Amino acid sequence: MHHPSLHAQAIFYANKIICILLILCTSQSTQAQKKQANNWFFGDHYGLNFSNGQAQTDYNSAIYTYEACTTVSDQDGDLLFYTNAGGRANQAISGLIWNKNHEIMEGGNLGFELGGGYSAAQGAVAFRKPATENSYCLITVDEFESTGDPNFPSGKGCQYFEIDMNANAGLGEVLPNNQKLMPIAFEYMGATIHSNCEDYWLIVPTGHYALADDPSVADSFYVFRISENGPSLIHVTPMPEGRPNSPDEYGLIKITPDGKRFICGSHLYDFDNTTGHVEHDSSLLDLIGLTEIGPRGFSSNSRFLYQFSVFDLDTTKQLNIYQYDFDDPDFMGSGEIIGQTILSRFAIVGSPQIAPDGKLYFLIQEGYFSSPTTLAVIESPNVKGEGASPNYNKLTISNIPDNRFLSFGNFPDNIFKYDPVIPYDLGEDIEMSCEAYDSTNLFGPENMDSYLWSTGSVEKDITVFSPGIYWVEFWEACEMGVDTLEIRLNNEQFDVELGSDTTFCQNEIWLLEPVFVSDAIYNWQDSSSAYAYEVSDPGIYWLEIQQGNCVASDSITILNDLPPQVDMGPDLVICENEEIRIFPNTSRALSFEWQDASTRPYFDASEKGTYQLIVSNECGTDIDELQLNIFQCEACEIFVPNAFSPNNDGFNDAFQVLSNCSFFQFDFQIFDRWGTQVFGSENMEETWDGFLKGQICQTGVYVYILKVQWLNQYGIPMDEVQTGDILLIR
Repeated sequence: MHHPSLHAQAIFYANKIICILLILCTSQSTQAQKKQANNWFFGDHYGLNFSNGQAQTDYNSAIYTYEACTTVSDQDGDLLFYTNAGGRANQAISGLIWNKNHEIMEGGNLGFELGGGYSAAQGAVAFRKPATENSYCLITVDEFESTGDPNFPSGKGCQYFEIDMNANAGLGEVLPNNQKLMPIAFEYMGATIHSNCEDYWLIVPTGHYALADDPSVADSFYVFRISENGPSLIHVTPMPEGRPNSPDEYGLIKITPDGKRFICGSHLYDFDNTTGHVEHDSSLLDLIGLTEIGPRGFSSNSRFLYQFSVFDLDTTKQLNIYQYDFDDPDFMGSGEIIGQTILSRFAIVGSPQIAPDGKLYFLIQEGYFSSPTTLAVIESPNVKGEGASPNYNKLTISNIPDNRFLSFGNFPDNIFKYDPVIPYDLGEDIEMSCEAYDSTNLFGPENMDSYLWSTGSVEKDITVFSPGIYWVEFWEACEMGVDTLEIRLNNEQFDVELGSDTTFCQNEIWLLEPVFVSDAIYNWQDSSSAYAYEVSDPGIYWLEIQQGNCVASDSITILNDLPPQVDMGPDLVICENEEIRIFPNTSRALSFEWQDASTRPYFDASEKGTYQLIVSNECGTDIDELQLNIFQCEACEIFVPNAFSPNNDGFNDAFQVLSNCSFFQFDFQIFDRWGTQVFGSENMEETWDGFLKGQICQTGVYVYILKVQWLNQYGIPMDEVQTGDILLIR
């Protein structure tokens, strides 16, 4: 037998180690790419972190922004910087860029003149500058509101910045070589990687439609290629006209992770990420029969479009989530409801965003300025049908009631791409009796550059000894393939049933008592091996029973309820012949009983006396009361028109609240039928012209809420709240 020399063996093993390292680097590249979005900072010091593989709240940020924001992390998922894109002079809020220590980066105070606007829907986007290791590009666009500033009658446009992350010991510096790419650009933009996997494409629509003195100028998409030499304008593509009197062609730009399509407003476009060419595909309002523009997002495999539609019911709203399949020749017919839920009358739903875990997250707020902000998610957006699994209450982002903070920010969604292109089939799922199972050999495809199995093996083939879901990823040059196989063992010996999910009151004990299996191993979620399990705290409890190769398991969610609480607030004073609606603060209340036996969660009161409320749930009751006093007040007349017609005919073109009183507090807000605020003012002299952020509000019924306060002749503060409908006629 011939034995290779020691030198030859050393070379062989050295090359094998290098090969394995290259395999690991290649296999981890997609994960490293996703880690660049591990941190999300947005809203009023809100944040999410995905470093542990799932969404967790992070309140360490210094950010304050309405909509515009972006957050950049390195390939290890460590925070680099984040920004609110720009400021607004009339609110004395500066545009800022913060470093990883949550301090203003050197050169990162954009003030009121640089950058865009912190209320722009997609006000900022950032990514690593091509052909560099530690330089980053930041692009901003302005908000509609800036056109009210005489210093920026056409807005601040689209601006480009570079950030050197080598500066200041890794804390970064904003370089002074910023550029204005476009003089007129508002609210929206999107970015995706070039097909060469190095350069980036930036798509920005012009914003002439938002300028009162220039609404007739045709708008276009400006497509920039950003390379190691910076940005270059490649194409200017005219935008299609939307429906008459409805600027539905404008809206969020969401690009599929594969960079082949994007939506803007209600329109779908094809995009060539090699040439940057944009081609109009269709209007979604026509193609899939939508009647309104709602939040939309794509799955990470770029196959599915998700449409969020909110419908008004009598006293509530209903959210329907539709899934449309680009792989289906009948795209319109592929639409199906994969989830629906009932929301409050004034609920607001934010735009969905793919996350590093491949899930599609969105925010829900049940009422304007009155309820917490809740994180919701589509758990498996790459799965067709109901298996996509929406979850409407993942976790609470903030308990501070405020509806302005429903945007996660803007990311190049190619970061989240999951797009295997090399076909391979591991074979049919394997199913056999657990008593007879020994092992299974799994075979990867031939002649690939590298392999990575779910077991961590980097060999072409593996042997597995237990049931489960196994996958293999493999690479040839820059292309990837993947397939999954499940080994299921039929257990006809025994089953585990812990019962249905349940709720019990505080201080109760719940006994979980499953089936008894002789000679079996019992393994509870805390590694307890007892046969039965006592539960005194809420949580998810699971049990796995194993007898040889035969395994069965089950889980149960147990919630712990508390007695309800009610707080009626301070005693109230109203004027004679007035009526006030009493809204108590309650928690965990399932039923309500007022002093007159009525059962609504509020009470309309107009007479002096004591008002009492008893709230109840399965765990107890609580009671509170307040005293209502009546004063003879000076007349304070308030007139809120019920209709107006902003058609520039000189008659009834503006909407305004009128009164003979001087209010020391005035808060007037108008909302459309989906709960979006279209107008708000704390100045009674201010009027509404029927526009929202430069866009025409359509004919229809809008709702308002008016809160005022004044002093009567006795110096007593008088509060009044009015609600009602406004008919806008074009």
